[in-house]
Amino acid sequence: MHQNSRMDTLSTMSELTMGSEFDDLSAAPSMMELDSMDSSGNIRETSSNLLDKKATSPPKSFLRRCCCSVFCCVPFCVLFFLPLLGFGLFCLIWPLTIGEIDAVWDEYLESPPPDVVDLRTELMERAIAVADSIPNPPSLDIDVVVAGGGFLSFYWVGVYSVLRRLEANGAVTLNRYAGASSGAMTPFMTSIMASDESAMDVHLSYAAITSKYPSFFDSPVKAALAADKHWLKLSHFLKDKYMQKRNDSLQTTEEALTRITDVVFVSISLLNPFLTNIVVSEYDSAEQARQAFMATGSMFRIYQGQLAMDGGATDCAPLFKDEQRQQLHVRPTRAGLDMSMVATATTAEAREAVQKGQDDIVQFLMGTGGDDALELKDERPTWKAQKC
Repeated sequence: MHQNSRMDTLSTMSELTMGSEFDDLSAAPSMMELDSMDSSGNIRETSSNLLDKKATSPPKSFLRRCCCSVFCCVPFCVLFFLPLLGFGLFCLIWPLTIGEIDAVWDEYLESPPPDVVDLRTELMERAIAVADSIPNPPSLDIDVVVAGGGFLSFYWVGVYSVLRRLEANGAVTLNRYAGASSGAMTPFMTSIMASDESAMDVHLSYAAITSKYPSFFDSPVKAALAADKHWLKLSHFLKDKYMQKRNDSLQTTEEALTRITDVVFVSISLLNPFLTNIVVSEYDSAEQARQAFMATGSMFRIYQGQLAMDGGATDCAPLFKDEQRQQLHVRPTRAGLDMSMVATATTAEAREAVQKGQDDIVQFLMGTGGDDALELKDERPTWKAQKC
């Protein structure tokens, strides 16, 4: 039957070629096209025909392809880059709106409010009491390494207040301090100010501000931006009052810097272009010391002409490696405190953290606890970078 159909098609084609429609034989269908014709002489669409058409169809123009690419990318770019742009603008503009608490912070740095002084007195008296409660305190000759943790550093303030009382009693010798972020800023401040009371006043004053103006610290981003701005003010305050020659003091810059040189070791992350860690312990000018103080705990700062950021990003607790003595490793993030204190702390939270540090160091020295956040370690060259 198929053969008869083919014969009919050939007969039809013979008639067609003899007609006027195909006077030019070159226009007559080929044998391949004959196989694609139906009984009426119409060419069926086959896969071969479709491939031929596709192969001979003109390609999309370059302009058309570019337009398609642009229209596909634009929504992605809008969805991805606009939020980043908005966040960047917020980070630049919002700190300009907190002038009210800027002025209060400047005032508190020069003269802490009475309630801060009262709280500091209470906590210092408590440190003396708990330190004196240790029946036979161990004799320790140690260095101290404090991990970063934002305002969890109030825990270290408590630990330090007891250790200082034990040092005054001759039971403990504190030699060097190392840290990153707030874990470096706190020992730096205590050493350069040469006053445990004044250093505690600074910390408690900031807690008083966060308690007085909660709306400025109601999100981690706002709290971090405010702290970064206010610690910048603090760095200039420390430089102007404690690291430079003043008319009301006989102290020279060189004498001031001896209190931190080879005493306070500061972890800093440099971007050149990849993150690398350096530990600064030599301070040759008041400005260089101020930059180190800021670089270890800020989002992005310049240290000695290089872009720098929080030292915790590359080594949150730079352990000593020179095998001189034992070191006390303090990790405030493991003290069991509310982790929201990384961003901010109220006066009540600050008091709780300081008291927790005081109690933990007493238990640790007595061998009855406190070892979640406190650990004695040797000093060896094989120590690696530490996490917070």
